[in-house]
Parts: sequence; structure tokens; C-alpha cells
Amino acid sequence: MNILKEQTSELTASLHITLEQKDYEENVANDLKEYQKKASMPGFRPGKVPFGLVKKMYGKAVLADKVNKLVSDALNNYIVENKLAILGHPIANIEKTGTIDFDQQSDYNFHFDIGLAPEFELDLTKAGTLEYPRIKADKETVEKALEDLRQRHGIQSQPEKIENGVRISCTLKHKTDVETTETSISKNIEIKFDDLTKAYQKQLINQGKDFTMDFRPADAFTDETKAKQFMGDTSDDVDFNNLILIVNEIHLNEPAEMNHEFFAIVFPGHDDIDETKFYELLTEDIEKQFERETDRYFLNKSVEALVEGHQIALPDEFLKKWIVDNSEGKITEEQVSAQYDSYARTFRWQMIESKLAAAHEEINVTTNDIRNFVKSYFFGGIAGMTEENEESSHRMDGIVDMILQNKDEERRIADQIAEQKLSAFFKTNIPQVEKSMSKEEYFEMIKNNNL
Repeated sequence: MNILKEQTSELTASLHITLEQKDYEENVANDLKEYQKKASMPGFRPGKVPFGLVKKMYGKAVLADKVNKLVSDALNNYIVENKLAILGHPIANIEKTGTIDFDQQSDYNFHFDIGLAPEFELDLTKAGTLEYPRIKADKETVEKALEDLRQRHGIQSQPEKIENGVRISCTLKHKTDVETTETSISKNIEIKFDDLTKAYQKQLINQGKDFTMDFRPADAFTDETKAKQFMGDTSDDVDFNNLILIVNEIHLNEPAEMNHEFFAIVFPGHDDIDETKFYELLTEDIEKQFERETDRYFLNKSVEALVEGHQIALPDEFLKKWIVDNSEGKITEEQVSAQYDSYARTFRWQMIESKLAAAHEEINVTTNDIRNFVKSYFFGGIAGMTEENEESSHRMDGIVDMILQNKDEERRIADQIAEQKLSAFFKTNIPQVEKSMSKEEYFEMIKNNNL
């Protein structure tokens, strides 16, 4: 076997593989002997079929399989041994190779085109100084978050009469089913009093358990979406115009009082916290949550700036052919040409990312990173599960193993960790200028930048 490399341009080359009969005939003969041991044919005992008949039946298929495997292995080994940095994978050059005739030929010639990754020096300063948006929490956002917290940590009660803010547990039935045991619909639901129209609230206010009233979902809710969601929960043959509502229970969640006890529950570890300090901490917490969104923005802008800054040359025509070849008929040459700028950006970023990973070990995702992520996500808030003892550790490892059997989920987690690590790396290593803005201004900026 012989392999020759011919440089066809600065970033492309052709590999010519010559395969002689001596390179494959022993392997083919050995495989046919194995076939002979298992072959079964009328007139012959199992394993006693003449070698000539076995060769006639299977020889061509075995030869083709062995030749293809030898060529594939030789191609991969040559690339590895000669440390060729290639883009994509080799493409068979059908025009140069011609038609392979396994009946007539004993020596074979194969030609492959390869795209070579260009050499470049990674320089983070080429990203320049980037803008980092700092979203400020406005009064409305803070008050909404406070309202949610007060509701979450409030006191649950069951008043005897319906009042503003209650949730009503009730049963819906058809009018014709009220006096019977068999029903075409009997649905237990919970309705928020504040979601109902004024007309329905007027009928329900100050009523208690067992109160019954006509109920038409299309007229009952102030939000049309809620009405559609409600009616969509039941089959199409239900007559929504002839329902009655029966009140079962009334629930009220009284918001937590703005006192030291509530402040300490929301922000444990802060001693002598007063209302002013509480608002400061809540505002900081909300803005910290916004930071996850702006970190993603900064990551995208960093990638964009590094790709633009390095101006890496590519073997464009080869890559267009490779994309079409790799798509297995799903993408046409015309589609690739129209979208090539996006493909090229991806190739350039992959080369930059590879250099980053080689130079900065801290951004690489390890198996331990993935396992610790799963443990933290599923067990971080469960008392006793994170204790340092053999029993809990063994129990957690078993559950993590089960979760990571789903390789798609494992890849999703790895991608999420990689994004977090890369984002943190860029925030530390790429200069930035902070720009304060409201969340409305931020999302308008995202919209205008198509991000």
C-alpha cells in the first residue's frame, strides 16, 4: 500500500491511495475460510461446502468490504501520523478514482480531497473592548417580586365566605346531570376569584360552600386565553353553555407581613435587616438573575468579536462540497452558497474554541463537572443528600449514573456547563464597558441585533 499527498492549494490537498493484491488477499482468504466453517448448502454437510463455492458466493462482497476497510484505516492513520489538521473529513474524489471493478481489478487506486485547517495565533485582544449591558431592576419589577415572595411565604386559611383574592375549589357539571349519578362531565377545578369577570365576581362574592350557579367559561374569565385553556381541557363534545358550578372549598393566601421574620426567611444570614436593607438585597438579587441573561449576550458578542478579529482564511470551495456531502442529500449546493457565511463563522469559531481549550484547561468540561452539576441540580436543596458520608454518596452516584445513561441529556448538561465556563472566562479576560439599561431597553437591543 502506498499513500501520496499532493498539495492542490494553500488549504487543500489530495491523498492518493494505491492498494495492491498483496495488501488484502490474506485478509480476504481468512474471512472466506470463516464463512466456509459456517456455510450451509444443499448437498453438503454444514461447514463442508467447498471453498471455491464459498468464494463464488461471497468473494466479491468480502473483497469489497476488506478493501473499503483497509482504505478507511489507511486514510485515518495517515492523517493522524502526519498530524494533518483537517476540516470536516476527507471527500472521495469520484472523478479521479473512477469506477472500481472488483471482478476484473486486482490493484486499486483511490483519491480523496481534504481541507486543511489554517495556522493562526490566538489573540484575545483582537476582541477589543465590548459593551456589557447591566440591567437595572425598576420599581415595578421589584414590587412584583416582593408580591410573589409575600404570597409564597404567606399564611394559608379557609374563609367561610368568598372574598377578593381567594381561590375557589369547585365542581363543574352539566345542568342535566345535577340530579343524577351518571354524568357526562364532572370536573374538579380551582378558579382564582380575581381572574373572573365583574359579573361573575358579583354573583360569587360573600357566598360560601355548596353555592351553585350557572357557569359559561367563555363569559367567566377576563382573560380569553384562560377561557380557551380551560375549555381545551375537555373533549370537544362537551356543551360549555349548560354548565353549573358548585363551590366546594374557599382558600385564601394572606401575604406575609413586612417584618423582620419575613426578611430573615427571604435572606437568611443577614442580621438586623430592616425594610430599606431588604429592598436593597431584593433589588440586587433580581439584577443578579438578569445577569444570567446578559452573560449569554456577552458570550455571543465575544464569540462574534473573536471570529471577526482573527479573519481566518478557509478552503471555501472544499467546505461547500463537504457540507453538501455530509448532509446526505438534505442540503443543496444552492442552499449552502446562500448560507455559507453562517457555516464559515461556525468553522472559524470551532478553530478558535479548540485553541482556547488547549491553552486554558479551566474551560474544559470534565466528567466530574457533569456529575457534580447533576448532584447539585437534583440534590442540592434536599436535606441530608449532600452530607459527606458513604451511604448518601453511594445513593447519589447511583441516581446520577441512571440520569446520565441518557446520552442526549448528558450532552445537554455538558453544553450548559461549557457555556457557563466560557462565559466566565470571557468576562475575566475580555475588557468590557458596562452600560446600565432597563429590561425593556435590553430586549429591544437584542431584537435589533437579531440575537
